[in-house]
Amino acid sequence: MSAMYCFFIGAIGIYLYLYRLDLLNKYINIKLFYISLFTILFFTLGDIEFPFIISEIVCSCYMICILYILKTGKKYLIFEHPLIVYLGKITYPVYLVHFGAITFVMYFLEKFGLHEKNIVLFNILLYVGTLVVTFSVSALLYEFYEKKFLAMR
Repeated sequence: MSAMYCFFIGAIGIYLYLYRLDLLNKYINIKLFYISLFTILFFTLGDIEFPFIISEIVCSCYMICILYILKTGKKYLIFEHPLIVYLGKITYPVYLVHFGAITFVMYFLEKFGLHEKNIVLFNILLYVGTLVVTFSVSALLYEFYEKKFLAMR
């Protein structure tokens, strides 16, 4: 199993939003939104061990929540914040760079033997370092590479 099923679930949501607004208007409502939100919180915060089916359920719930937000057309200030908008623009480079950033940061932390000396500090530096490297490299790729291709559209 892989996260591929979550991409398929997202594709179903996109299809519903673009081509089947009748189904969206009929079935996606506030009650289903709150049920989905509760389910996401339950499975995320709970300690439940069925990784394959749980990830598909959570992805479906996220899809329902996103479709409901799109359906209502309300503007949420958090989604309009310039930082969030920019992070949305650089998501593709983040997707491409993230694994390499983890490997890069982990290599340097292990080179200094930090994982043997202090595992807590190792984990903190691994997470913080990965975020910094991922978003820095992604922003550079977006600004100096991807923007040029987007301008040609």
